[in-house]
Amino acid sequence: MAGDMAKEGYPGNSNGQNPAENRVDLALRHLRSLSVGDLGALEAVAIGPHAIPPLRDMLFERDPSGLFQPRCQAVFALAALGAHHVLKEFLNTDRVIADPVERAGEDAVINAVARAVAKCCCEPVFRRLLHLASSRKLVGPIEAIGATRRPEVLPCLVTALEDDLARPVAEIALRNFGRDASTALTGGACAAYPNDGDESDSSRRRRRSALRLLTEINHPTGIDDAMRSSWRSDSDTQIALHGCCLALDLGDEAERRSAVRQLVRMLGEVRRNLRSDIVETLVRHAPYSWPQIEEMSFDAMPSYKNEVVCAEIQRYLHQLKCRLG
Repeated sequence: MAGDMAKEGYPGNSNGQNPAENRVDLALRHLRSLSVGDLGALEAVAIGPHAIPPLRDMLFERDPSGLFQPRCQAVFALAALGAHHVLKEFLNTDRVIADPVERAGEDAVINAVARAVAKCCCEPVFRRLLHLASSRKLVGPIEAIGATRRPEVLPCLVTALEDDLARPVAEIALRNFGRDASTALTGGACAAYPNDGDESDSSRRRRRSALRLLTEINHPTGIDDAMRSSWRSDSDTQIALHGCCLALDLGDEAERRSAVRQLVRMLGEVRRNLRSDIVETLVRHAPYSWPQIEEMSFDAMPSYKNEVVCAEIQRYLHQLKCRLG
């Protein structure tokens, strides 16, 4: 047992190092282990300031394999030790990394550092985080700037809705702004790029997300009749659905009646995964949708003479009547 402890570098062995150096070496070895990395981080924190220089060296290492967990554990230890100057130094270091695997690992470490410095976010750090969030759409910086609730981050958060990885974090931040995000979200929902009729997938994802967030806001500001009409007539069914939701929330009586009829017609057009969203929308606006649903006659809709489509619509109408009645 004593021999095993000596090999592991426990204090008191005879390898020529003092006990403090032995503890640091052991902590770093544990940090590099995927199985006990969290233990190594706790050991490094227990050592105190003496562990900061080797932790800094570990943080600044480059790993071509893309393995990021050990360095993220080092970030945790440095933050716990109050070594924010080291984290800020790393954040301000621009490293050109061409290999995509190594770049992915580096981005993960940057995300961890951004989250660690978020609570001590001075102006220079905020500007750096905003730059990383805007230029790279990294999740950590987006989360950090979103937590500041500063109005100048709103355009960056709306743009981040285009990215599949960044979108969930950006949506959380935008929800926390509430009505204050209405103008930025409205701009993001209106701007289709490129605007030559062939909209990019990323632009469409942004508009869908922005509109969905607008439907969650209680009386969002800055939305006029023309905007709602444009969204309702969009070729993208999700955008049209959200446009109808906003018409039910913000429109006059005639617009609401029209939106209800459009939603019912859409039941026979959209994919099955959107039909439940339409049903929930109609249920949520029962005072406007229920009278319309009761009086609708599908015999007057020649474009839906197809028996299969009509059967689908009638089935969903029956479900709605059961829930609303």
